[in-house]
Amino acid sequence: MRATRKRWPKGTWMRLKNGKLLRELMNTKNVSNAEVGLAAGVGRTFISALVNERRTSCRPQVAEAIAKRLDVPLEVIFDPRPSAGSGQNMKASAA
Repeated sequence: MRATRKRWPKGTWMRLKNGKLLRELMNTKNVSNAEVGLAAGVGRTFISALVNERRTSCRPQVAEAIAKRLDVPLEVIFDPRPSAGSGQNMKASAA
């Protein structure tokens, strides 16, 4: 049986809530930047950039994989956001 994935509207990206929280979750699970990056299909330097808040966003698929590897709900680490040009209103669709 194939796992179902949420389909995000085109142009959606994930905003990191807090790099320190991401680092604490990684420390709690005893996983490295490289391990999280491998699970998410990105490099360890990308994860390092998120942890140190040099980057604050990523694609939904990457965010989902990070949350899955850390065994936490996606909403704990990331907030979904529409792209500026997509014309989406995430608050209206959440209601």
